[in-house]
Amino acid sequence: MTSRSQASDAPEREALPVRQVVARRIREARKSRAMTMEDLAARCEDLGATDITYNVIVSLEYARRDPTVRQVYVVALALDVAPVHLLGLTEDGTESLTVTETVTVDDPITLQRWIRGLHALPFGDSRAYHAATIQRAPLPDSTLLPTEYGQLFLQQRAAELAAQFQTETANALAGAQAQVRNLVDQLRAEIAAGTDTDQLLTKLDTVRKSVTPDD
Repeated sequence: MTSRSQASDAPEREALPVRQVVARRIREARKSRAMTMEDLAARCEDLGATDITYNVIVSLEYARRDPTVRQVYVVALALDVAPVHLLGLTEDGTESLTVTETVTVDDPITLQRWIRGLHALPFGDSRAYHAATIQRAPLPDSTLLPTEYGQLFLQQRAAELAAQFQTETANALAGAQAQVRNLVDQLRAEIAAGTDTDQLLTKLDTVRKSVTPDD
């Protein structure tokens, strides 16, 4: 993924907005199945999407409108392709997808993996991306998660446990320091009051036993 403002030594690609990428993929898939636009509209109607008419198909294929998520799903179903197929780039390196005015995706594999939930795009928070993907994954399929999911999940969990350990250690240390300060204050007060040395030693031994683990 590159910024439009950045120079690149790679061959110049045609930067396409989402609607134009979808338009090209719909047309390619339709022609590969020897379907006319009328056929595709009829297939959508057969599937119950009566609102996706011939005129809508024409508008989508000529990139006259931004496709809705539902339209992508229905047309993909009508063409017997995965929805991700209608959102991807060709593999010949001639296209790039304009996500925003400053961000484009050049690599078709990177785009496909991002859409499928396999890998975050650069400039994003990869830990948050994978954590969200794992949370959305059905429990029965958890053993099928890619290795990178597991690695990132374990890294995140390790970081959480480390932070928890540091917090608990700091709290325990603060508590021990408070106990020591309190004991010192008590001893000073008793020494000032003239408490017998044997009594002080007995008190110290009692405190030692209370804070020292049993052997």
